[in-house]
Amino acid sequence: MTSYTEDALVQKLSRLVDTQDSITILSQWLMYHRKHAAASVQTWAREMKKAAAHRKLCFMYLANDVIQNSRRKGEEFVKEFGTVLPDAISHAYRHTPKDVQARLLRLLSIFEERSIYTPGYLQSIRNRLKGSDSNNGGSSAGIPDEGKHLVSLLEGVKKNELARMSLAEKVKVLPGKLFVEGYAEKMNDKESVENAVKTATSAHQKVEQYHRSLTRDVEERTKLIEELRKLIAKQELYISGTQATIQECQTKMDTLVSIQHDLEQAQSRLVEPDKVEPDKVDPETGGATASGSESPTVDGIGDSVMAENVHEPERAHEEYDPDDAGATSFIRGRSESGDLSVDDTGGANQTGIVVQEKEPDVTADAEGNGGIVSGSPTLRLPLANGATIPNLAALLETAANIDWAALQQS
Repeated sequence: MTSYTEDALVQKLSRLVDTQDSITILSQWLMYHRKHAAASVQTWAREMKKAAAHRKLCFMYLANDVIQNSRRKGEEFVKEFGTVLPDAISHAYRHTPKDVQARLLRLLSIFEERSIYTPGYLQSIRNRLKGSDSNNGGSSAGIPDEGKHLVSLLEGVKKNELARMSLAEKVKVLPGKLFVEGYAEKMNDKESVENAVKTATSAHQKVEQYHRSLTRDVEERTKLIEELRKLIAKQELYISGTQATIQECQTKMDTLVSIQHDLEQAQSRLVEPDKVEPDKVDPETGGATASGSESPTVDGIGDSVMAENVHEPERAHEEYDPDDAGATSFIRGRSESGDLSVDDTGGANQTGIVVQEKEPDVTADAEGNGGIVSGSPTLRLPLANGATIPNLAALLETAANIDWAALQQS
């Protein structure tokens, strides 16, 4: 297998995907290098927080595989993961959607069912997750992706800072004589040399860890600065584009104000056309009715009847109907005894005569007592009892019954 280095582990974690083969192979590699369990778990926790939200679950699955399978040969990984799981699971829970959160809770149940960790320990983690739900709804879905990446980097910086401070305290208490040249030359017995070797080896490991922590701190802060600069450049680009759009909108607003002003001036110059009253139409002549025109005179039977004011009731505002063409027209006349009134059906009252279709040709006798009407007009003549004579034939049949004297007197 590949020799163990932190860079090698980081590279393998960067290629980790959510498949059985990917997780199992890396899990076996970690268990093979179990003597580096503490460093591996710290690297795992750091890289998990830096990973994108959709990759955090595969990190948790890797931890689960290592924890359960490594127990056959020792508790190193169980103990080391136990120190980082509360913070790691809480972080993953905050940055993943609800379906992933349900799987994280399932991992806790597996740990409890198989007695890997104590119920109290697991319950404390669940309580932290409930606190995450109350604080942010259990998800960071409302944070933009670029914001999530920045949050992840900030959390990495904070986490590394805590580790760095702890290592700094350990380095601070190392014996000062270890850093003095010629220290080994002062050793005179084998036992002192052996103790000094152990002390120096332990001190070297602590200083080396502190050195890596400092280097990592610089790297992570440098990454954070780079991301912030990218974000700043992006926001400046947005501002530049928005300012150009603002200027464009202002130009359009000014143009619209000018156009509105021109339209208002044009509107004030417009004059509404005068309303023209429609002419009254004479249905017989097809033209306007001339006021004061004389109507033809009709000599009726027994009396002369002067027909005047010839017209039809007003129909100027009715809609034209071609079916009305050729309809019967009415002539209103007046006898010597009074005006004739015409009803809607073309009938007359008791004192009038109505001539329909066309003005008839009437020939009176020498005495002026009636005559023969040509053109087959329809005549209606009132009788003494109020009845009317509908046509010429009826008139001839009933002429003997007409009281001409009474008619003249009325």
